[in-house]
Amino acid sequence: MENLKQRAELSEDAIPRSNVTPALRRKVNKMLEEASFAFDSTYNESDADQGRIHKLRNRARTMAQKVLLKQTDNIDALNLLGRIALDEGDLNKAGQFLDTALSFEPESASLAYSRGHIFLATQSYEKAEEQFLRAEQLAPRTTRAKASLAYTRTRKGAFVEAFADYRELIKLDPTDQHIKTKLFECIRHIQADYYSPELEKELLGYLKFDDVDHSELTNLAASLLIHKYDLVRGNSPLDPQQLSEDELLNLALRRCQFQNPIIEEFLTACRQCILQESIDQQKIDSRFMEFLVSISLQCIHNEFVYAVSLTEEKVLRELKMMVSTTVLSREWQTSEVEYPLLLLSMYSLLHHNSFRDHLLRKPLIAWSGEVQPVIEPHLYEPQKELEIQRRIESLTPVQNSTSRSVGQQYEENPYPRWRSLNYATPTDYGQALAAELQGFTPPSFLHNQTIRVLIAGCGTGKHALQVAKYFRNVEVTAIDLSKASLAYATKQARQHQVTNIEFFQADILELQSRNQYHIIESSGVLHHMEDPLEGWRALTKLLVPGGLMKVGLYSERARSIVTHARHVIAENQLAADNEHIRIFRQAVLDGQVSGDLDPIKQSSDFYNLSGCRDLLFHVQEHLFSPLSIKASVESVGLGFLGFVNLPFDVKTAFDKHFASDPRRVNLENWDKLEEAAPDIFGNMFQFYCQLQSDNVARLG
Repeated sequence: MENLKQRAELSEDAIPRSNVTPALRRKVNKMLEEASFAFDSTYNESDADQGRIHKLRNRARTMAQKVLLKQTDNIDALNLLGRIALDEGDLNKAGQFLDTALSFEPESASLAYSRGHIFLATQSYEKAEEQFLRAEQLAPRTTRAKASLAYTRTRKGAFVEAFADYRELIKLDPTDQHIKTKLFECIRHIQADYYSPELEKELLGYLKFDDVDHSELTNLAASLLIHKYDLVRGNSPLDPQQLSEDELLNLALRRCQFQNPIIEEFLTACRQCILQESIDQQKIDSRFMEFLVSISLQCIHNEFVYAVSLTEEKVLRELKMMVSTTVLSREWQTSEVEYPLLLLSMYSLLHHNSFRDHLLRKPLIAWSGEVQPVIEPHLYEPQKELEIQRRIESLTPVQNSTSRSVGQQYEENPYPRWRSLNYATPTDYGQALAAELQGFTPPSFLHNQTIRVLIAGCGTGKHALQVAKYFRNVEVTAIDLSKASLAYATKQARQHQVTNIEFFQADILELQSRNQYHIIESSGVLHHMEDPLEGWRALTKLLVPGGLMKVGLYSERARSIVTHARHVIAENQLAADNEHIRIFRQAVLDGQVSGDLDPIKQSSDFYNLSGCRDLLFHVQEHLFSPLSIKASVESVGLGFLGFVNLPFDVKTAFDKHFASDPRRVNLENWDKLEEAAPDIFGNMFQFYCQLQSDNVARLG
């Protein structure tokens, strides 16, 4: 591409800024104002379709180019052209525009800020950090350079530094949704090394934020509470009254799902203590009601995965009998069953009991105020899902025997159960893709028309809703085998007011080409099919020419310990039911299973029932390596574009060992790297591939 500065100088009428007359300056400023308004409208017009956005971008581009014809070194026009190119995923062109502008005005904070974002998009984190620091030094707080600097540090894995930045930023403006979201994404990687009252106060504030995913706070909250109560040494007294007064503990129990064996042991003991004291007194002490409710809600989050002793089971049977006798024999009042129901609610979902229909005859308002926070999620929310489930439309039959078995697993245990979506500024799919895939320029259809996306195997819908909500101008179709999962997804879509998505029951194997899609995402799905390649080929037929597919597949090397655990489960003839899942989990926690199972105990899936079943008890599972992915991608007629969601240190290691592969697309190289470090992909490969077309070369 010719040098942009030279191209601008080709205009005979163009003059440098120093010679601009007042009349020309007014004319140039008017054109720049119009160009900026058109470009800003691509973000501000929330209901604009992709065609409208394409026209607005072209209008902004045309006006900015006219400015350059009049004024060769107009940095505002060059900056705007760079931002447009960045939006469209053309990172090389974006960098050229900004470098030209910086050659004219190297001390511009806004240019340094924009250049930093282009370095960020190309994964040049050190250079991005340098530019954001420079922008902040040149003009403190006139750009969002401080926030971009913190985000860059998160991307490069400097989480402690980024956390310090975000802590200061959120104090300046606690209402900034973007900062809140990025703060939470950073906190996911932070743990407390000691108890800090100051950090506890800040964490309490974070737990009270709205429109955030509080699950990101789980590890920090757990580590802080462990130090606060000295749980490692087990020195904390089981005092339900004291614990009921702990605001951090109770709020975290209600808004997070803990994923820590020390916290689990502590809460299991607390639950047993509350049950025993309540039975002894024949009532629930009001002084620890707050804590009881918090435990009940925590156990909804983890789907009652904690082990139950034989003594507890005996008491629970008696409590169930007490409720059944009351609600079946005569007219009854809610006050008569609140005591046993509250205790039962710490151990199982009330909706799963045989007497649920009798309880549902009472409206929520009939229950006391202190019980309503338990009754609503235990009874009325599951009932809503059942009613939604009856109205889920089926696109295809489910005939394959493996498909039916897999579907049945997720009917019984919809996975994953989730509650919150992070806030995010809507962005272009193509721009996000260009930032993930080194050297890749997205196809033009990603920024000049409405994008049709198929989520093939959406589960309970969290990722599908994120795609629908956070990418501009997408229409999402989400399918799954399980109507129970789809009902949960539909309920969440309504709650989060996401309307550009449709949910259907369907089997990938039976899908017909009634629609073709620009993008198909199928993460964590194909490896659960009887023949993953058959499903993969079926999806490939649904892509438009040059269409993109995101795939997630289990890594054979990374899941070696999971494979070992599955063998132990099979040898002990454990079934995939709730009781056996709890038994095996407790054996793992107690160190009664051979092998180093720490990777399993570190998995978030281990700490809820549906997740543990999906992780260790799945009815069907295939495993892959980079070499088998290479063969599979070639077999279905796709071109491999690269892995995504990789940690910074993994990308750095690859670049160091395979400098001749700057796009990171040689799967033989990736196989060598994974062989040396089997955990680099976590449990799952996530990658993009593209339907073969003239501009996509097949793998060699």
